[in-house]
Order: sequence, then structure tokens, then C-alpha cells
Amino acid sequence: MKMLYRISIIILLVLSACGVKNEKSQLKGEYLGQKTPGTMPEVFAPGIVSTGMDERDLAFSPDGKEIYFCVRYQTKRAILWVREIDGVWTEPEVVSFSGEYDDVEPYVHPDNNELFFVSKRPIEEGKENEFRFNVWRVKRVAGGWGNPEYVGAPIGGAGSVFYPTFTKTGVMYFTRAIGTNEYVFRSNYVNGKFSEPEKLPDIVNAQANQYNT
Repeated sequence: MKMLYRISIIILLVLSACGVKNEKSQLKGEYLGQKTPGTMPEVFAPGIVSTGMDERDLAFSPDGKEIYFCVRYQTKRAILWVREIDGVWTEPEVVSFSGEYDDVEPYVHPDNNELFFVSKRPIEEGKENEFRFNVWRVKRVAGGWGNPEYVGAPIGGAGSVFYPTFTKTGVMYFTRAIGTNEYVFRSNYVNGKFSEPEKLPDIVNAQANQYNT
């Protein structure tokens, strides 16, 4: 099932890009060979990342040599990446750990050795998780990424957790659902462990729902 889902996404990407004129072969340079961003919004990487499908959650690795984004196919989303290898950008492909469950919001840690993302994948094998999003992480291995690990307590809780992002000093900001509301929290991440999350003050959590840290 996972392989079929991955193949389906790749086929849809190819078909979606067919009508877009771009020089996909031998893309070189920063930002996937695209023009350096200015002050006016422009569609990013048409025919490569922006294909007309339901895309979201664009993220760059700290060294700028990897780009991650999500694509929806039917009821699920998968994380894709493009990489700069020997100065040339690769075609988009589903990352090794995605393509079976609903995975979103990838973010590469500032040390470039871990990737955090949000998923509905089951925490316990054989016990489906259809409703709650949790934070997961994977460690970098030769040529890619390892197996996902559930972050767990104290980040996980009774409600969904979203949007993990990091400062250079290792503080993770994220959104946690409490009842029907969502608030922004932060937690120190030191030696692979998280401190007890702190809810940000009312100047940030001024309303019942806050999103996208």
C-alpha cells in the first residue's frame, strides 16, 4: 500500500507538470535555480514544486541544499524533497519515511541532523491513529533519513500538536490543541530531550486559536 501511494503521487506530479514550461533538467543555483526572491510574491518553482496540486509546508534545510514540501493525494498528504547533489537539483520524490500515513509540516533542525514533522501515523503498532496529529522526528543517515520516532511526552498530549519550528539556540515553538482551542507553546530541546512546554503569554495567545509558529 505504501509503495502504491508513493508511485501515485509521483505520477500525479509528472502529469501536473506536463503543461508547465520550465527547464527541469540540470537545475542549478540557490532556491532550486529560481530567481532570488524580491518584495513581490511569486509562484515558487512552477512545474517542480508548484504544480497545481494541493501543496503546502515548504521548508529549507539550514544549508539550503534541500527543500521539503507536502502534497495531498486523496485523503492523505506525503512529504517530498528535492536535493542539490554535485551542484544539480534532483526531481521531487517522496522521502523514505513518508507515503503511507498523513504526514505534514516538515522542519529541519538547525543542526541539520534531525527532521521534525507532524503525522497521524499510529504511535503503537497495530493501533490506528485516525484523528490526532503528533510530532515525530527522524535522524539523518547516509544518503537520507532513518526511521521515524515519536517525540512523546512532554510534547505529546491529549490533543493534536502542530507546526514544530526551532530557533538556532534549540527552542522549539509549536501549537497545541486544548479542547477546541489551539495555543502556541515553546520547549527547550537539549541533548535530544524536551523541557516541560511553556504556554506563551497573552500578547501572543491573544485569541482562542493561534496557528503556524
